[in-house]
Amino acid sequence: VMKEYAWAAGGQITDFCSKDVLVLAPMLQHYGYAGSNPLADGTLSLTSDGQGGAQLWIDMDRLPGGSGNWLLTTIDGVAPSSLHMQGAFITG
Repeated sequence: VMKEYAWAAGGQITDFCSKDVLVLAPMLQHYGYAGSNPLADGTLSLTSDGQGGAQLWIDMDRLPGGSGNWLLTTIDGVAPSSLHMQGAFITG
C-alpha cells in the first residue's frame, strides 16, 4: 500500500536533481495543515545534514494533535540553500 503522507521518519533521497519535485500537499493535508507557506510559518524546515545534504523536518507541534519534530527525509548531496519551496512543493 502506497502512502501519500509521512508515516515513519527518516527517509533518504540519494538522487534528487534540479528537475525533481517533492509534493508535500497530501502529507500536510493529512496532518491538518491549513496554511499556505509551511516553510515560512515554521511547519517545515530545511537544515544542513553536515555532509553537503539537506534534512527536511516537520514541526508536529504546529499541527492539530501533533507532538515533536520529525525528520521526514535527508536529501543527499543537495545543500538546503539549493532547494526552493513554493507552497507545498520543493524543487532543486
